[in-house]
Amino acid sequence: LELSYELLTVLVDEEPDEIMQSFVDSKESMMSLFDLLNLESASLPTSKAADIRRFLASTLENLARSGALAEAVEKFDVKGSAIGALAAACLAEEESTAEEEEEELTSNRLSSGLMQCLVDLCTVQGNKKGHIGLQLKSGEAVSIAEKLGKKICHMVISRFLERAKMQQYEIDEHENVMDAPDVAMLCAIAQHENALRILRSIGGFHALAQVAGEGELSAIEALAKGCKDDPALLLEADIYLSILSLFSRSDIRHDTGGERRNEIEYAAFNILAQLC
Repeated sequence: LELSYELLTVLVDEEPDEIMQSFVDSKESMMSLFDLLNLESASLPTSKAADIRRFLASTLENLARSGALAEAVEKFDVKGSAIGALAAACLAEEESTAEEEEEELTSNRLSSGLMQCLVDLCTVQGNKKGHIGLQLKSGEAVSIAEKLGKKICHMVISRFLERAKMQQYEIDEHENVMDAPDVAMLCAIAQHENALRILRSIGGFHALAQVAGEGELSAIEALAKGCKDDPALLLEADIYLSILSLFSRSDIRHDTGGERRNEIEYAAFNILAQLC
């Protein structure tokens, strides 16, 4: 395996396009890539296990960015395997920076590219109006929550903390937090009951509350569903404060249409009523 890895790195340096394309030319080659990414680093019989996983993760990200991955996944009908491989690749990126303390705060950026690939893979054309949205089957949502739930929540919280620091020093934001792929994925998996239970078990409602506090209706509704059996959860991590803030946020009132604003406020009242 180590010899194959060294040979591939040389070939990729010399003929990157051809070698990358060879990974998606057949179902067998794709599945081999997925299987290697899904292996635990400890089970790879080589001293360069971490380097190999980083190389595989980088390969998968490059394929996704070029669009070749999505085309091959649809052609060979291997979406479930691709989701698992992308999840493993995100964790591989996390492992690659775990030893460098100075990059801990922004380690989410290293995985955001792979997370965007995962979002793109799960984005489909919706209704007759041409609406495009992130859609997951229940099993897919559970799989992502189990493998990446903690990572996604950490990425979301890190983004909000970073934004708060920028605001503290009056630095303008270059990106809208709500446009981040990890935020979209968190909201998507939270729409499924079993995946929502997983988020609840790992303390993911704090991240979900941050998103809900921005007026994201799907996050508010997910919190209402998740706290229905135990309203006391709303008091943990000040979740209820995020919901209360919706009634005083002038930006949400001005930037959101009347009908949408009414839906948000109705959902907020509905979740707060659980505390009564």
